[in-house]
Amino acid sequence: MKFMLMVHHTEAEVAKLAPQEIERVVQEHVSYTEALKAAGVLLVAPRGFRLKSGQEMVRVVKHNGTQVALDGPHAETKEVVGSFYLVDCASKAEALGWLKKHPMWDSDTLELREVWDC
Repeated sequence: MKFMLMVHHTEAEVAKLAPQEIERVVQEHVSYTEALKAAGVLLVAPRGFRLKSGQEMVRVVKHNGTQVALDGPHAETKEVVGSFYLVDCASKAEALGWLKKHPMWDSDTLELREVWDC
C-alpha cells in the first residue's frame, strides 16, 4: 500500500523559529529519511516546496463551468504543504507507525493519505 505523508506548516509560525530550531528539525528529517530507506519503504526521496513569494503554487478550480486560476501557496486555512514523503508499507498501521516517528516543529500538522495508481 502506498501512502503520502505530508507536512503542513503556517508561514507565520515557521518565521518565528530560531535558526537553531530549524537546523535541529532538518537534521532529524535526514535521520528519519535514512530510517525509511533502511526499512525499504521509501519510494521517493522527500521533497519540499518552495514557499517564497513568486514561487507559489497555482491552483486551477472549476467554478460554474469556468476554470479559474488562484495564486498563492495557501489553502483557505493559510496552511501550506511544506514537504512530503512517498512510502510503500504493508498496511495503514505500518504507515501510521512511520507517521508517529516523523520529526516536526510544534506548529506542524502531519497528514497521511493512501495513494492509488490511476
